[in-house]
Amino acid sequence: GDGMYFIIKGQVGVYDADHSFLGGKGPGDYFGEITMVFPNIPRTGWVIAKTFCVLAMLPEPDFRKVFQNCPEKKTQMVERMLQFCNVRPVLLDSDNHQ
Repeated sequence: GDGMYFIIKGQVGVYDADHSFLGGKGPGDYFGEITMVFPNIPRTGWVIAKTFCVLAMLPEPDFRKVFQNCPEKKTQMVERMLQFCNVRPVLLDSDNHQ
């Protein structure tokens, strides 16, 4: 992905790879964060405007700078993504890799 997007105005729909509707997002929400945090995973879905939208973009290089300076924000974002995907994190120990 080229960046993360913040919805300033309007409504979007979020769809999975099978084009099933997952939910909507509106002002104050964002998308594109998954590919910024996990750049090597395949696309997880699509976002399609349902109304006229005004978006703000945080380009990928700037995204990296923000999270280098505020690692706790990256942790919060990952936790939100895991909650949205209903996934439980697996913590890896450097000694036994589990």
